[in-house]
Amino acid sequence: MRIYISGKISNVPQDNLPKFEAAECRLRFIYGPGSELVIPHRLPHYHDKKWHSFMKVDLRHMLACNQVVVLDDWKKSKGAISEVLIADLVRIPITTLKGREIVRVPLGFWNKLGLLLKVLLNLI
Repeated sequence: MRIYISGKISNVPQDNLPKFEAAECRLRFIYGPGSELVIPHRLPHYHDKKWHSFMKVDLRHMLACNQVVVLDDWKKSKGAISEVLIADLVRIPITTLKGREIVRVPLGFWNKLGLLLKVLLNLI
């Protein structure tokens, strides 16, 4: 099982790494040590450090995963919204942590449309 963790990174202290690491610990407890957890911060980013360059690397790794787990702030991030919409398009399950459980993120037509407009109109 390869799981990608998605959430807000830009304009957050420490690039939100503590929240990603807390989710990693919870997921390791739920799925056991055999699962591979992918955190964007730890991916090799040997490029010009522009947003679109980070996204190219992150998306390539996300597409190789069996599941995407979103943090509670994912709807405040253009990158995380883009990851979720693409994961949904290629039928990668999108989930979130609720207490000690993993639950599916409901993405109906209107939700997707709202998220897409948010990204396209730069409302984030």
